[in-house]
Amino acid sequence: MFIGSAVVLVLLGYGIWEMYLKAPEPSAPEQASVVEETQESQDEADATASSVAGGADEQGAAAEASAPAADPVPEKPKPKKLHDPSSVDLAAIADYAPFAGTSDDTWNELRRDMAEFVDPNSGAAGNRARKRLEATPRQAFPVILNFFKRMDFATDEGHRNGDLCQKLLMDLCGGRNFGWKYGDVEENERVTFNKKVVRSWCRSWDQANEDTLEGNQAWAKLSKQDEKTGDAKPAAAEAGPELGTGDLDDLDDF
Repeated sequence: MFIGSAVVLVLLGYGIWEMYLKAPEPSAPEQASVVEETQESQDEADATASSVAGGADEQGAAAEASAPAADPVPEKPKPKKLHDPSSVDLAAIADYAPFAGTSDDTWNELRRDMAEFVDPNSGAAGNRARKRLEATPRQAFPVILNFFKRMDFATDEGHRNGDLCQKLLMDLCGGRNFGWKYGDVEENERVTFNKKVVRSWCRSWDQANEDTLEGNQAWAKLSKQDEKTGDAKPAAAEAGPELGTGDLDDLDDF
């Protein structure tokens, strides 16, 4: 009986094995269909992911567009230059001596004329004194500078007299000038600038105050006589120093 049962089991297993081996394989169209379904599923997944990413980008762009523009950073104001009148010491400039050939009497007369010229109460006499100063410009120049450098430009009287002096010097020099500041600027700036103007005039006279070839050339340039006569410009070896060299740089700070 045991042997019979074993035989039955063997036959049953053999039959199952035969059925498995002879089962038909899936056809090529069925395999292609499976591949296509798999590809379609992948495409749908990619499209969904792309749509989600695109929506995120659009939302980000919209958020950036709706965000308020940042306020421009204001420029820092430039530091204001501080002007110190005491930085220009006109008292350190020694008084000028009379120009060569000026007699004591002429020197004293020029000094009286200068005092009368800047006297606010002199009236018409002040105008006549100015004309006498204009008549001898090179002899009058050191007299004018000695008065000019003593004036207090922080006072109304000093500022007025200083303006008279710089205009007189300008007329003696054919219009040449170093500028002048009036009451439209802060007081320290005005006083400092005008003191530097005086110093510039003094330095120019330092080059023209001697009766020498170089001094005469400097005076001709300072008073613009070389331009009036139409003289040719001197050769470089004879031209002498430039007037006010190095001092005009001070006035560029204003």
